[in-house]
Amino acid sequence: MAWGMVNGSAHNKTADGAPVVNIRYCPKCKTGTLYERVPRAWWVKTFLFFLPLKRYKCYKCGRKPYLWEWKGKQPSEDKRSAKIIPLLLCFQLVMGTANAQQGYPKVTGYASFTHPIVTFDRDGAKMNFSDSYTVIFPVGLNLMKSERFGFSFELSPAIRSDNSGAKVSSVLFHPGAVFRFDKGFGMAGRLAFDTSGRFGFTTVFNKVLIKRETHNYWVAVPFPVRFGNSQPASIGAGLQFGVGF
Repeated sequence: MAWGMVNGSAHNKTADGAPVVNIRYCPKCKTGTLYERVPRAWWVKTFLFFLPLKRYKCYKCGRKPYLWEWKGKQPSEDKRSAKIIPLLLCFQLVMGTANAQQGYPKVTGYASFTHPIVTFDRDGAKMNFSDSYTVIFPVGLNLMKSERFGFSFELSPAIRSDNSGAKVSSVLFHPGAVFRFDKGFGMAGRLAFDTSGRFGFTTVFNKVLIKRETHNYWVAVPFPVRFGNSQPASIGAGLQFGVGF
């Protein structure tokens, strides 16, 4: 009989001298027997190498449970066996999450246009369409570290049109972090460095409206906060539409 099923030894015998047969039962299905050792996961070998953990395969339910085996004791005889279960579950949860996120990090890109609507400062509110019209064209790359989080690098040239004509008024360097939530919602926090001399930060809330296999369409509401260049501090609001790919 295989060693994993019969674990008798010269110092472990019954009264009549026969070796003791130690049968291991699957802790999952409770009825299947464990008689074949299988390799432990790499994270067990790396992080839990100091623990007396053995892994077996149950041919009834197909699972591969870990057993805590001190020399000379079966798991059912050692109360410490139960203490390892929460630790294993914790590691399995962490490693399972990492495996579910295979394919990361990955790079995504987007192109968009933004209509600033209003800007508030100590002098009051100024509408975008009052004396001039400005439209911004943010384009960028997102380095997604996971499904939920990534870094973003954005450049946003702005075109201003008034009675004297249209021109590129500034270019905004807009790096930051992006966060993705359920149901297509997301948020970004960005630093702002404008060639006009202004600087600050921008908070952006976005929502994916249409999601395709290779691209998606989304809408966002940015709230830029700006300082510097001998101008009063300001906060604005706009409306942004874009396509991600």
